[in-house]
Amino acid sequence: MLVLSREIGQSIVIEDVLLTLLRIDEEYVEFSLTKLTGGKPKIVTLPHREQIEICYEVQVALIQIKGSRARFGFEYPPEVEITRHEFLE
Repeated sequence: MLVLSREIGQSIVIEDVLLTLLRIDEEYVEFSLTKLTGGKPKIVTLPHREQIEICYEVQVALIQIKGSRARFGFEYPPEVEITRHEFLE
C-alpha cells in the first residue's frame, strides 16, 4: 500500500487523472477527480476508514485526518503510475 499525505489544494496524479483534496472534515474528506486533458471534475466524498475504487482499478482509503492534513492509502496494479503532483511540475 502506498501512503501519501495531502493538504487542502494539493494533488496526486494517477496516470492521467488529478486527485485534488478540497475539504477536510472530522469524519470525511472531499476531493475532485479531473482528467489532465481537461473536462468537468467529479467530486468525491470519502468517509474515514472507507475504501473506494476511483479509476484504473485504484483503490483509495482515508487512513487518517490530522489537522489540515489527510493521509490516503492506495492499492493499485503495478502498471499504474501514482505520484505527487509537485513532482511533475
